Amino acid sequence: MFSENAQDWLVNYGYLALFIGTVLDHTGIPVFILAAGLLVSMGHLQFTLVVTTAYVAAFGTNVLLYIFGIICPVLNNRSIGNIFRKRKGLINNTIDHIFTVYDDNRLLLLLSCNIIPGAGKYVPFIAGNKREKAYLVGGLLAVNSLVYVFGFLVLGIVCGQMLLAKAKILAVMILIAILVVFSSKSYLLKRKLFSNAKGKTDNR
Repeated sequence: MFSENAQDWLVNYGYLALFIGTVLDHTGIPVFILAAGLLVSMGHLQFTLVVTTAYVAAFGTNVLLYIFGIICPVLNNRSIGNIFRKRKGLINNTIDHIFTVYDDNRLLLLLSCNIIPGAGKYVPFIAGNKREKAYLVGGLLAVNSLVYVFGFLVLGIVCGQMLLAKAKILAVMILIAILVVFSSKSYLLKRKLFSNAKGKTDNR
């Protein structure tokens, strides 16, 4: 099991394994942070060093993705991006849909991107690609990474063994919860826009 491997890697390679595992994680459930919490409770790792390593890895990855989004032309309105956007079809529609979802849920996504399985890693990239203000994105991602690291580390210390055993189930549950939140928010927004449009029509 991957969670068992994470514990073995942490025992053998320590904070380096924690750093690399946190950078590469895209499941929404950071098994390396949970496993590190378990090892902290057993006295094998130091709490302060675990927090520092995991935070630098999580926040640093988000910042690098944001910078990469700024310099990468794939989705913005220049060069390669223009080629995609001039073509009708699946690619164009997919890019437009991604941007629409991001625009409708900007703050929520930036505050929760670390726990969104898979797609969460791309949120800082999109923010950079859209030229979002660096201080706003940086602040939100800093808070996000801090809560992410501290939250899962404490959970790892308190009940790491149980959570590691159920990591896949928890990831699916988090994904479902996020989809429900986004779907509900989108539905309420569309309903509000429809009501406003109807009200203006009735006033005429």
